[in-house]
Amino acid sequence: MNFLNEAALGNYPDVLDVKQVKEILMVGNSLVYKLLQENKIANLRIGKKTIIAKSSLIAYLNSLCSQKGDLNEQSKIEEGTQTNN
Repeated sequence: MNFLNEAALGNYPDVLDVKQVKEILMVGNSLVYKLLQENKIANLRIGKKTIIAKSSLIAYLNSLCSQKGDLNEQSKIEEGTQTNN
């Protein structure tokens, strides 16, 4: 399930830099670089510049939302089994 799409970040270009990702996620440089280093957000380094496709950031955010949804569903299932005991 996709929670975000390209229109959600319509004011941003198709190719983002670290500063723009930082603005979108509202986090610091160190967390953005950690996410990029761990390849949680697909990126490309050209010389000293790191670029991120907007679609890669959206995919990452959708995966987080999907994981949260899965955790919420699991929690509901576990709550149901606890009340049935």
